[in-house]
Amino acid sequence: MKMIQDWLGHSDMGTTANIYSHIDAASKLMSANVMGSTIKI
Repeated sequence: MKMIQDWLGHSDMGTTANIYSHIDAASKLMSANVMGSTIKI
């Protein structure tokens, strides 16, 4: 992420992260399933 920030000339890595990092629905569902099977309430 730091290299991308530098290449794009963003002064703040938060800007780069907010624009270029996305989580798709399948990844969210997979994470939720893993957490659900790991954490027993």
